[in-house]
Amino acid sequence: MINARRESGRRSAHAIISRRATIMSKPVPLPPPGFDDLSVDDQIAYVQSLWDRIAATPDQVPAPEWHRQVLDERLKDFKENPDAGTSWDVVRERLRDKLRQR
Repeated sequence: MINARRESGRRSAHAIISRRATIMSKPVPLPPPGFDDLSVDDQIAYVQSLWDRIAATPDQVPAPEWHRQVLDERLKDFKENPDAGTSWDVVRERLRDKLRQR
């Protein structure tokens, strides 16, 4: 079920990106000029810097409807069975253990 939700979210995200790209007031070439000439590390840094600019004003970043739907589903699941999950402390420690084993 989680994979189905994740895949549904991916499809929705791609649809949103495609829709927004077609309605932008100023079309932006994708990728921007020179982007493909950058190393992968530099491309990642570039994209991160773009995201940092957007994230600096979170009140201007709309949440898509599918985000709200996923949150509503998860909240409903939690209310129906609050003990079914694992605490963040336990999950974090498991992740740290896995990283230590590498």
